[in-house]
Amino acid sequence: IGGFYADSELNQNDDDHYSIGYFTAPFNYRFTHENTTQSVFANAEYALSDSVSLIGGLRYDDEQRDQPFYKLWFVGGPDTPTGEAGSLVFTDNQQALGGLPVPDQEYTTDGVSYRVGFDWRASDDMLLYYSHSKGFKSGGFRSDAATSNGELTAFNDEEVLSHEVGMKWDASDSLRINLALFNYDYQDPQQRVPTEVPPFGQLSTMTNLDSADVTGFEAEVLWAPVSGLELGASVSLLDTEISDSSRPAVD
Repeated sequence: IGGFYADSELNQNDDDHYSIGYFTAPFNYRFTHENTTQSVFANAEYALSDSVSLIGGLRYDDEQRDQPFYKLWFVGGPDTPTGEAGSLVFTDNQQALGGLPVPDQEYTTDGVSYRVGFDWRASDDMLLYYSHSKGFKSGGFRSDAATSNGELTAFNDEEVLSHEVGMKWDASDSLRINLALFNYDYQDPQQRVPTEVPPFGQLSTMTNLDSADVTGFEAEVLWAPVSGLELGASVSLLDTEISDSSRPAVD
């Protein structure tokens, strides 16, 4: 049984920039992110028999992410459109710009994660197991250049359901074989994707895709032919599919 609490703040208050993407005029780019996370969790193992154990875990998370300040603007100089300091504000989450209101700059989420599985000790030298779990990663706010208040909208939580079945086998005193077959089913996976952000050009911005599916197999062999020497070999096979209706190129 346990608990977790974290409170962090990130401030970017830097000197003038001169280049992002295709853009080379001087500008300033500042933001503040405040994050609070708290959770409680428990894990238990129950012996159903001498050789079979049931394993379960449960976690509850509550998170809040705030962006109290974000502003990107020209800082003056001959390369700005008017040549006046602070003459053009790209985006500012303190006021509506370009007819666009400021999106909610507070993102709150909570959720339950869990794990359930079985361990079967088929013999003194072999363990067979199955595990199913659900997890999530909370959403938040971008930390790259935005030029419209509409781009200040938070991205959403990412959720994953996973299944894994495997074997751990000491075939002899000097040989160990580990095998695993797994599947991860992601919903709203968080991913940086190339996005055209005029006048900065193509930037890598954080967003949510529709889904991703990962199926894989791993095998590992460890062999100790003589005392003091261990040789290892492993192989991994993956079949991955990422889908997003707004970005057909990633399917």
